[in-house]
Amino acid sequence: MRGIGRSITCLLVGIIAIFSASVAMAQANDCSLGRTAWGQLEVTSAVIVSQTGERVPMHRFSDLDINPDDVHQDQGSAYLVGGDNVDAVTKCGNETFVRYHGPTQVSVGWVDSNHLKEAGTPHVPLPSNADAVCGAVQSALNAGRFSEAMPSISLTPLDPRATGQLQLDSNYYASGGSRVVVQGVVLNLVSITSVGTDHSNEILVWSKDFKKKLSPSDRDARDALNNGADDWGFGISESLVKVLGQPMVLGRNAHEENFSLSSIDRSGDIVPVCDAKLVVAPRAIVMKATDRGVCDAVAKGAAANVEMDAPGPDDRLAISNPWISAKRMDVPDAYVPSIDDYPRGGNYPRMDFMADFGSVTLALLQSGVVDLDNSGKKHHVGVISYEYASGAGAGSGGYSETPVLFDDKSVADPTKGKNALWFKQLGRGVDNKPSERFHARLVTYGGVTYVEYLMKGAKLPSQLWKVNSSGAQEVCNFKTSQFEVHLVTDRQ
Repeated sequence: MRGIGRSITCLLVGIIAIFSASVAMAQANDCSLGRTAWGQLEVTSAVIVSQTGERVPMHRFSDLDINPDDVHQDQGSAYLVGGDNVDAVTKCGNETFVRYHGPTQVSVGWVDSNHLKEAGTPHVPLPSNADAVCGAVQSALNAGRFSEAMPSISLTPLDPRATGQLQLDSNYYASGGSRVVVQGVVLNLVSITSVGTDHSNEILVWSKDFKKKLSPSDRDARDALNNGADDWGFGISESLVKVLGQPMVLGRNAHEENFSLSSIDRSGDIVPVCDAKLVVAPRAIVMKATDRGVCDAVAKGAAANVEMDAPGPDDRLAISNPWISAKRMDVPDAYVPSIDDYPRGGNYPRMDFMADFGSVTLALLQSGVVDLDNSGKKHHVGVISYEYASGAGAGSGGYSETPVLFDDKSVADPTKGKNALWFKQLGRGVDNKPSERFHARLVTYGGVTYVEYLMKGAKLPSQLWKVNSSGAQEVCNFKTSQFEVHLVTDRQ
């Protein structure tokens, strides 16, 4: 709204945080405050039509809101006049939800549809440099220049006086803020975090003096991560980054690599711009190499797979050393009491036992014959898996696969000799992400045996290692995925 006399203060009362889920909201329809057009980015340009001097009321609530006790409350404080340009979002009955982009902030609310005249076709509002932003992020990320693509904007603790002005619900707190300048206007960007084990947080905008919240009441409805589901805001994380010199909001769901970017304009409005999706690269890209020739060849698929079979009927697992090192998986050394050789379980030998940090499973997955340690002599070898699960807190876990040598009695002991050394160095533990487990595959190239590590279900190697009597050495590190960064208008 333009001018002091056209205050929209009351419009901003009762902003619904992205991670709140009251019963009323869960049962609300698209005509209710806080649920209006969830996940909808498309709008239609329109203009207000009225008699000269006539004020067109802008209501917080629709007349069809399921909360009749609130209808018509605070409905005389905001208005529009003939000629005002607005974005028409959605209709309910005889009313239309609109956004008015004023000089200092965005105002939203319901107006009588008879006072609206469409002035364009449906579209998704985007900043003028949207294509350049998405393109720059994609190029830098896929070139491995992560810090260059989206440098983080640091958050600092807020002054207690400012925190008091935020008037947050007891379920949320300000975890930090940053003062930025957008097109000459000073804005305070604040990270609002939920209380609880699985935190969610969002970025909201306040004025320079913290006296006015600039984020409109439909901030959550058009959040870049809002897919329209009731639980869309659970576990999301939003942070501040800088792209092409401008502050932006980076949002992603917990445990996901995909993310979205939203711009922040001078009025404090946060506008979804880009969606980034991690996809499989057409071929492995060498990121680090101690032998470039080998790495380039392996990236092109020149390595030959070593033929491995299921464990034979006499193949067994054993633990002779009671100390199992799990440091590579970010847990303490696990003391294992005396464990005898376990009988076969299922289709392969396995051991299940409890350690200080949780349950552990060792399993023998494969068996074959190859010169594993490049000593010039072929050996009876296998691949074992090591998996642990912790019940502490929200729970965590880890998984690794490691090559082992069998002794002359066909026993594979991962805690003895060379096996123990390789077991420590090749642990590929991943915390609670089964889809991101590394799996081991033995290959040969140029007469040398290597251990490839691949993500679950992947065809391209992520790493290449070589083992010998002195330990394991990483030869190559590959990039097997890349980001596709598109405008939000390209969403399927």
